[in-house]
Amino acid sequence: GNEWITDRSLGAESLRKASQFVDEQIDEMQYRFGIDTRDIVLVGISEGGFLSLYTALTARYKLGGIIGIITHLPGVDELMEEAEKFRIVNSDTPVLHMNGRQDPIFPKEIGKATADTLRQVIPDYTWVTYPGGHGDFLIHKPFSLRKIVKWLDDKTTVNVRLCWIPFVC
Repeated sequence: GNEWITDRSLGAESLRKASQFVDEQIDEMQYRFGIDTRDIVLVGISEGGFLSLYTALTARYKLGGIIGIITHLPGVDELMEEAEKFRIVNSDTPVLHMNGRQDPIFPKEIGKATADTLRQVIPDYTWVTYPGGHGDFLIHKPFSLRKIVKWLDDKTTVNVRLCWIPFVC
């Protein structure tokens, strides 16, 4: 796992710096490989989820979807005030946000508060909880992966096939 927020004392400034890196990666996918940004789904887990949800508010590109897993958006209220100053490009982009019900690191109440706040400017916002905590999201909860695949199929242009038989699919 990447640690996106290396200096927590910088707060939103750390998210801005990490977001610039994501913008550069999107630039490269778009210009070097010809990928339409509406075919890009940004997925982040834990701190990467901070970045995904932040990007939902601040990206200069229209994205195909945004997924935040076992996460929340620190300082969401301040970021919303900042977001009011400009047009949110991804206001109609679907967002999937998932948290564990027993997560001691990002309790579901914090995730739900983020979801409730972001839903005000991104109406196609799906909030899902699952049994479990921070470290067992995909390992012990395969239904979570199925839910992600179904959401991708229903909400985005991404085509995903889920196969449980190794070396056959």
